Amino acid sequence: MESNLQYEQVNRSERSSIATRAVVVASLTASIVAVVFYWLTAFRTITWWDSGEYALAAITLGVPHPPGSQLAVWLGWIVTKLPLGVSKIVALNCLSGVFAAAAIGMVCGLALGLFRRHHIFDTGESSDISAVLLGAIAAVASLTFSFGDTLWTLATRFTPYTLTPLLTALIIWSLLRWWQEFDRPEAIRWLVFASLLFGLDFSVHRTNLLLLPGMLVWILLRHPRVLASLRTWFYCAGSFAIGLALHLTTIPIAAGNPALNMCDPSNWSSFWSYITLKQYGGGMLINLLPRKAPFFSVQMTDYLKIFSDNFAHFGGTVVLGVLPLILGLTGLWFLWRRERRLAIGTIVLFLCASIVGVIYFNTPANFFRSMDRHYLPSLLIFTIWIVYGACALAAAVWKARFRYRLLILAIVGALVLACPVHQIARNYSAVDFSKNYFAIDFARNALNCLPPNAIVFSGGDNDTYPLLYAQIAEDVRPDVDILNFYLLNTPWYLQQLLKRRPDFPLRLSADEIQQLRPIAWRDSTVAVAVHGDPVNFALPPETVLPDSIRLQVRPSGGGTYIMISDQLVLKMLAENAWKRPICFLATVNMDDKVGLQPYARMDGLFYRVVPMENAPANREALEACLLQECSYRGYTDSSVTIDPVSKMMGLNYCAGMLQLMVAQAAAGDTLACAETRTALKRLLPPDRLDWPESIRQAADQLCNQAANQARPQPPI
Repeated sequence: MESNLQYEQVNRSERSSIATRAVVVASLTASIVAVVFYWLTAFRTITWWDSGEYALAAITLGVPHPPGSQLAVWLGWIVTKLPLGVSKIVALNCLSGVFAAAAIGMVCGLALGLFRRHHIFDTGESSDISAVLLGAIAAVASLTFSFGDTLWTLATRFTPYTLTPLLTALIIWSLLRWWQEFDRPEAIRWLVFASLLFGLDFSVHRTNLLLLPGMLVWILLRHPRVLASLRTWFYCAGSFAIGLALHLTTIPIAAGNPALNMCDPSNWSSFWSYITLKQYGGGMLINLLPRKAPFFSVQMTDYLKIFSDNFAHFGGTVVLGVLPLILGLTGLWFLWRRERRLAIGTIVLFLCASIVGVIYFNTPANFFRSMDRHYLPSLLIFTIWIVYGACALAAAVWKARFRYRLLILAIVGALVLACPVHQIARNYSAVDFSKNYFAIDFARNALNCLPPNAIVFSGGDNDTYPLLYAQIAEDVRPDVDILNFYLLNTPWYLQQLLKRRPDFPLRLSADEIQQLRPIAWRDSTVAVAVHGDPVNFALPPETVLPDSIRLQVRPSGGGTYIMISDQLVLKMLAENAWKRPICFLATVNMDDKVGLQPYARMDGLFYRVVPMENAPANREALEACLLQECSYRGYTDSSVTIDPVSKMMGLNYCAGMLQLMVAQAAAGDTLACAETRTALKRLLPPDRLDWPESIRQAADQLCNQAANQARPQPPI
């Protein structure tokens, strides 16, 4: 009897070991498959929006825009110091993929762990077969999330956003461990660890903080008396504070005056302004009321679209598109039957990450960017249900004793496999960014076309961060000063500029900078004295320059005030005395730039301010820039998807080409004009860029008009 009992204990131990190995192997397999696809499709450089900024912050150990993501920056900085045999930006982009793949592996492990808890693994002699089978099913099902539109897109570039779902998975893992061990004295460690993760999330993207109410409900469902323990509150609060403390490293980093130092949070006062988003109106990112758009018809619809893009795609093959949704609901149903309170806990977490998230983010209608990155925690939680549902179906069929169970099991496996396969078939071409160089090419093109020692103004994220990255990380045109026009309204930005370039043509003391304010203004004429020779501005030598140019300056702030940035541009024009070229990127709207529009001449990808109203186009500069210097990689390659921002930048190239055609037509050089038109259509295909009708007509008519004017008229 005793020997039989020992034999049974050994068998049970062996089966447990087999199940554990199956969980580990399945999780690793899912992560490896995911990271391979992420590597194949990852950017080999920066892209638009946050990519260039965060990459630059990581490479230089700098400070990104508030409220900051210092954990991601620290991890990225460490990776750039490792001898990996690839460029720093490739290493950073791969790091993002590793974060996402690790989250996938954890999802697989979490779902299989629930099966072990609920005894879904076979306990008979075929336990090794069932463990391997369920492990394979779980690995495949978890890949549905990895190949969904949202996570796959973010895993191809370096941002903090893929670190968010990894922290989500770790938080849920710690909560599940506490759920299993709640009656043990040492179980509090898992709540303490979850609290630490919530604190660390503050240094990532704050998104997981929305799960805090779900954690409280989780505890109430399992063991509410824990919340009455002062010891629990003390340890959890202390752990949370330790996690938060990582964000304090922003202060010494900023004090070191890095190349990227947004808002300069180098002391306690500026740090508080940084994390509370004072520059953006304050509020610690909490702005629940009034609603910026209808809750159901706009905000919830936006979330449901993101959810649908990942798990319930109704286009094409509808059955395959909605399989993840069906598996997720099936998994929730099985979980509900096995352990109702645990199912309720996961539902509450999901609602916190989805509906509460919609309430919290309060997105305006037609917001300029998708909010998909903010809903990664909800997508991850739903994936746990998907994996659970897939394994539950497979286990139910495996345990059944009927004639065709192997056939039905094969069908279930095929349907589960169809989910990630369908995602790959649907998304691969759209998220394959391995040949996407639009952002870095635009930055290099714009910088290399500028005249020596230029001062160039940009207007937003997409025409600022790529240029800064190219200049600082790649040492492209260090002689150029890149100024974001709108950030000139902030004292910290101006102080950094003058500290970095003491010879900059703008003399202001620290006290004068702090006293700058928008001032009341009516339409006025401002005269700026002209200095220099026509040749300095690439104007014909015979050009007679005026003594001054007269700018019609209108209010730029609410129709009543002139903003600080406008005041500084006027002061800069006077103090520069035309010594350094002053330029505005073609992405900047010149209509409201202190009346400079008549004096802004397009010289390629930028407007140069010249002391002549409506100056003729600089043909030599345009040809050198657009036909010799610029790279147009990807625009003609049908395998490269052109995103909306890259399309807009492509149309800026078109505008420059049209200006060149105008100059060539004005000179009567119809042959050169025709060659430029051919180059324009070849390098920037109309169908790929969806040329507006105005560009199509101009491209077709400019050279024809010049030819007609050059053709001798018959005698009357």
